[in-house]
Amino acid sequence: MSFLKITAAATRAAFTFAALAAVLFATTGCCNHPAAGSQWTLRLSNNVSLEMLPVAAGSFTMGSPSSEPSEAQHRVRITRSYWLGKYEVTQAQWQAVMGSAPSYFEGAQHPVESVTWNDAMEFCAKLTNQERAAGRLPTGYRYTLPTEAQWEYACRAGTTGSYGGSGNLNEMGWHAANSGDKTHDVGGKSPNAWGFYDMHGNVWEWCSDWYDSYCYPSGSVSDPTGPNSGSDRVLRGGSWHYDSGCCRSAYRLYFSPSLRNIGGMGFRVALAPASVR
Repeated sequence: MSFLKITAAATRAAFTFAALAAVLFATTGCCNHPAAGSQWTLRLSNNVSLEMLPVAAGSFTMGSPSSEPSEAQHRVRITRSYWLGKYEVTQAQWQAVMGSAPSYFEGAQHPVESVTWNDAMEFCAKLTNQERAAGRLPTGYRYTLPTEAQWEYACRAGTTGSYGGSGNLNEMGWHAANSGDKTHDVGGKSPNAWGFYDMHGNVWEWCSDWYDSYCYPSGSVSDPTGPNSGSDRVLRGGSWHYDSGCCRSAYRLYFSPSLRNIGGMGFRVALAPASVR
């Protein structure tokens, strides 16, 4: 083969590789750090990963209509994009990061539960430190719990009814009427329109906000983070042990951040701007 033919073949191969790399970057994000608007898979160990989906900035109506109880409707603007766990954090993921097994219902792909808000934040802090040290943390972002607004925005995924996705709770979540009194592998029900699983039921999910019923907004707000202090933290989504009303997109529960509720409380991770606490 002549030198010119060899050079031409090498050039074609280089262009093919470059095109393939561009496709991979566009569909999965850069292999070294999260890329804006792309799914990000966080490697926790050789065989355990954590999938995160991008959530674009936007606006939505938070809270419940007058036909549902208690949560006043108001417009919320999310000004900066973020990532949120595709699934609730599993026991395998918890074990890979924390080296412990706190859950009452055992199963590697079951959601981790029996964890406090403080435990969940420690998990997030370890991820932040790990990814910062590896050079994979986007500037100005950190791993944390989602705010109530970030959680409900992703849960609703453009819907306005009691439940996201199809609106059929049995299709989307494990609750008191269909769970068999236990948790289940994450991802066993249908996702919502943005690809998130188990936003309704399975386990309650800790959010970052302090709870105060008197501080819940009634007018339009941007990037709300809740009150500056309090005695309880917010949980969202309902669980295998609660009825359908408690699994609504707008329903709020609250407990002490040090409470360890056996079998009932878990979380999902957000990769969010550090300026939003």
